[in-house]
Amino acid sequence: SGISALWENRHNTSAIAGAYSQNASVSSASIYLTYSGYQTNPSPLIVKRKSKITLSLINQDGKRCIQTFTIPALHIEKIIPVGSSDTIEFTTPENPGTIDFICSMGMYRGSIQVI
Repeated sequence: SGISALWENRHNTSAIAGAYSQNASVSSASIYLTYSGYQTNPSPLIVKRKSKITLSLINQDGKRCIQTFTIPALHIEKIIPVGSSDTIEFTTPENPGTIDFICSMGMYRGSIQVI
């Protein structure tokens, strides 16, 4: 299922799009801040438009700029020191698309897909 279906149909773009749209959207997720970047659970992070979302931000060992979690389009910024965690809540936009999140310097990035 899932990944094996994508691999078997990797040249069939409609199969890939179908598999992507079948991923369950979530109303809550975890984002781990690590020395090598952001890791989301679930991955990919897919949410429905116009829905309330709760993100748990957990800084496992992310130092320096990655401690500042920022969603520029939504004017959200949280500083999560190493070894601590925090939660943010927001309502997703009306239109489908991508919400990018970054560190304070723009070096580390991730995204939330809005469907």
